[in-house]
Amino acid sequence: MKPRAFAALPFSRLPRPCLHVTHSDMKTEDVTSTPNLRQRQKAATSDLILDAVGACLADTGLSQLSIDAVALAAGIAKRTIYRHFDTREAMLDAWWARHKRDIGQERFPDTAAALLAFPRRAFPKFDAEAEVMRGMVLSEQGRAMTLSANDKRKLAMRAAVRDGAGDLPEPQATQVAAAVQLLQSATAWLTMREYWGLSGAEAGEAAALAIAALLDHAAGRTAGRIFHASLPAHDPALVAGVLAEIWGGQAMGFDPVPGALVVVAGDAHGSAIEVYPAGTRLLPGTGAAMFDSDRGGDTGAAGVHLALATALEEAAILALAARHGWRAVRCSRGGLFDVIEFWLENALMVELLTPEMQAAYRAASSPDAWRAAVAS
Repeated sequence: MKPRAFAALPFSRLPRPCLHVTHSDMKTEDVTSTPNLRQRQKAATSDLILDAVGACLADTGLSQLSIDAVALAAGIAKRTIYRHFDTREAMLDAWWARHKRDIGQERFPDTAAALLAFPRRAFPKFDAEAEVMRGMVLSEQGRAMTLSANDKRKLAMRAAVRDGAGDLPEPQATQVAAAVQLLQSATAWLTMREYWGLSGAEAGEAAALAIAALLDHAAGRTAGRIFHASLPAHDPALVAGVLAEIWGGQAMGFDPVPGALVVVAGDAHGSAIEVYPAGTRLLPGTGAAMFDSDRGGDTGAAGVHLALATALEEAAILALAARHGWRAVRCSRGGLFDVIEFWLENALMVELLTPEMQAAYRAASSPDAWRAAVAS
């Protein structure tokens, strides 16, 4: 028997299979599963597009980036990109936001601790996509993208400086905030990479150290720093050697006091400890002469002294000593740097260094400078 012929029927009149729907088939998770799948597919496509943006930026740079190039790199049609991003700029903004999440900068550092941690964490990651970051730093569009968030960035920098250095007066507060923003930026990373050949880890450490020093200085913490001290010892060579080992520094002869040695830390502050033979006394000089020393007797003089940084200027220091009837005199230390010998109760010497003197002291206090001074 021939098969029965059916006339063409509109879709609405075609026979349909019978569906058996149970209560369990109508649970919420089943009804909403399709939208969730679509959301996951949309997110996957967005990631594919942004991955292609990163690849194009690494290959051709920001100025050559186009929708056509991204579509080709992603292996999708241009219209697919436009379903996710209305413009090239919107696509770049999305890539930049994801990039900041990847380097841990979803928010700008607004505490001193976060500010110090950021370059150490981010700069090595900049190395991993150096060409992309270089383009972001040097191109006009990269600059525009950075400036678009600058108000939030500035607020965070001010908060971090306030946390690390207290409430500074203007214009110092703005100056310090501007400086630390530069130090933790991709611009600083690129400069140290291209001009000094530093790795991201090295540049991050350098930036963090510079930020810490700047915050310390702004807070006035350097005003309380002890640069060096002198200590008595029955065996100065042994004690100096042990101190050098503990400090990771160097011990060498110290001619201004017979039989003494100096331990030089080799740090950024010129830290040192002079070790004198036990019984050594430091005595006031006469006129404009520096101190003298001897061994033996007891006139109340002590063989211990400190060199301290101060924010006071020379005139204020001399006036303070005069008010109490104590000796204070500016002396040169071998032409390398000057100090003001400030004799507490005219018995214990404290060498005070004004801000001007501190710079000269640091310059003359490296291990090599100490060695050259001792040898001369």
